Amino acid sequence: MEEAEDGFKAHNWKHLTPQEIKNLPPVQKGRYLAYEEPPKDVLDAQEATLKRIRETYKQRKQTNKSKEPVDLEREKQEILIGQLKAAEARNRLKAMKTKYSHYRAEDVAHLITTQPTALASVKLECLLPAKEEELNLKDPLNRLKRRRVEQLLDDVNSYS
Repeated sequence: MEEAEDGFKAHNWKHLTPQEIKNLPPVQKGRYLAYEEPPKDVLDAQEATLKRIRETYKQRKQTNKSKEPVDLEREKQEILIGQLKAAEARNRLKAMKTKYSHYRAEDVAHLITTQPTALASVKLECLLPAKEEELNLKDPLNRLKRRRVEQLLDDVNSYS
């Protein structure tokens, strides 16, 4: 067990014999053994495991150093491939949107032309425009104008 900074070390206040520990229910046995020093063979196994972990870490670090120039080129290639794939996906999406809007415009035009009366055609044309108008969500005011408008609105609200 590791000791805390202030010197406190958790331990069992009750000392049980091995036979009493063996007779404990599993939960109580686990709680009791959690604060006991592990046996020597367990400590040796823990040290051996930590040693193997450190060695494999060192080996991986050395192999990474030897592969560094190749890895840099590979990473550049992977980044470039990723950018190309993203551009292709954007182009496919743009083509699909264009195709959809073209087919929609054709369908709306067909519906308008197949109306029984001219009045029904005009009404349908008003309700279903052939081309969807794009919404311009950009703020028409710059920062100074926006601040001035907000000041004016604050003044109006303060008089209310």
